[in-house]
Amino acid sequence: MSDLDRELRQAIKAGVDRSLEGWTFTPAMRQAVLERIAAEKEPAATPDPPRRQSLRPVYWVTAAAAALILAVNLLPDRPGDLSGGSAPEAASTAITDRSGSSELRIMAAPGAGGELNLQTADAQSKSGETAPPEAPGAFTATMAPVEPVKLVLSLDELKTKSGSDDPARGDTGGTAGAPPVMTMSVQPTMVDLTPLQDGKVAVLNSMALQVVDQAGNVLAEEPVAPEPTALADGPAGEPAVVSGNVVSRFRADGQPAGSLELDKAPARVAVAADRVAVADASGVKVYAGDVQVHVLDGLQAEAIALAEDGSLAVLTGMPRPRLQVYSSSLALMMEQDVEADGSALAFLAGGSRVAAGRQVYDRSGAHVWSFPFAPDEIVGTGSGAVLAWNPQTAALVRAETGETLWLAEAAGGTILRATAALDNDLAAVVVGDDGSAGVWVIDAAGTWRHAEPLDAIPVDVAVTGDHLHILLTGGLEVRSLRDESDP
Repeated sequence: MSDLDRELRQAIKAGVDRSLEGWTFTPAMRQAVLERIAAEKEPAATPDPPRRQSLRPVYWVTAAAAALILAVNLLPDRPGDLSGGSAPEAASTAITDRSGSSELRIMAAPGAGGELNLQTADAQSKSGETAPPEAPGAFTATMAPVEPVKLVLSLDELKTKSGSDDPARGDTGGTAGAPPVMTMSVQPTMVDLTPLQDGKVAVLNSMALQVVDQAGNVLAEEPVAPEPTALADGPAGEPAVVSGNVVSRFRADGQPAGSLELDKAPARVAVAADRVAVADASGVKVYAGDVQVHVLDGLQAEAIALAEDGSLAVLTGMPRPRLQVYSSSLALMMEQDVEADGSALAFLAGGSRVAAGRQVYDRSGAHVWSFPFAPDEIVGTGSGAVLAWNPQTAALVRAETGETLWLAEAAGGTILRATAALDNDLAAVVVGDDGSAGVWVIDAAGTWRHAEPLDAIPVDVAVTGDHLHILLTGGLEVRSLRDESDP
């Protein structure tokens, strides 16, 4: 036996000893393992290096792991228990190598994740190199990218399958819900709907702002004058009603939190806590309460956004947009050109990142990741993800990593609006065509929790808890998303 062969055998024995540390074996079991290893075919000793390629590479790289598996296989009734339960259970995943005459299953060491890279070991052995034995669990995980769930939101198919019991399509039978919310003798015009952080929903009509619970029961109501035109909501779900040149802020319970009277009606409004940012042809102004604290004269904003800490993002200059991010004290933190691929602007991940069109940046201006399409709107969810959409596509994406969880495309219609819950991972998407519409509720796994056709295009929709709220011209209707089979 050559010196090289002797050194290799010593390395194998040392690796086996390390692999057995911390495990409890009976004497008979240990003897059986050692005898099995000794019975392995010994590689022929030869001074000719090229003949090393004929040796089985797995023998040298995985001898320690093989010893562990041989010991496990001695107990067919309890493959994960080596001594009456005193040893930890091996991982459930395995890699199978069929390069030799028998099958070798290499289990991940207890407490370790990932998989052994046998291709690397094979290449090292064939090149004549001998890699030093690695500690158990020290191998690197190699994970393939996970493809997002792809959905087709077909309005025609939804109409055809309405009333179907197909579980893959969710509940399309039109579940019973609360009656429309009617609290005034004169029916008001419905304007907007937005979920609140505490699971409630703000309903804006032409006469008042109502706060309702998940079932649609009115909890609070505040008159609004003059007639409101829009409902803005901040990162914490606090609503602000725009009525002409007046911006009225409300707490999540529907109680007034302050009012701001402007010189003229704003073109764009963003709110966060006690701050309000407004944009018009003259520039961008920021207010704390009713006191103006910052002004950016002459800045023509295509979109504005406020973060929870008071930071301001401004998107300007079409067709070559420019993104600017200011701190709460109006110090310029970031300024750079961005691609003209979508009109969306929003702070993500608690305000640490900002999305402008398809691109997402950190506050230093470094590009982090990209949406799979160019979104026109971006809304946050309660599960650390964001919902992005444009008239043809909607997607749920993890804010930290950019991983797309699901991607939905409209077929035979247009996505009119999409909304996400603030207390779970549900999102609702409305597709409309020729005066009719359909609404789908989708969870983070891409499963339809609810789907139904609507006779008319809704004013707005919202999801909170296990309920879907649909604001129609006649009032608010609520659908329960709870599985009737659940206790």
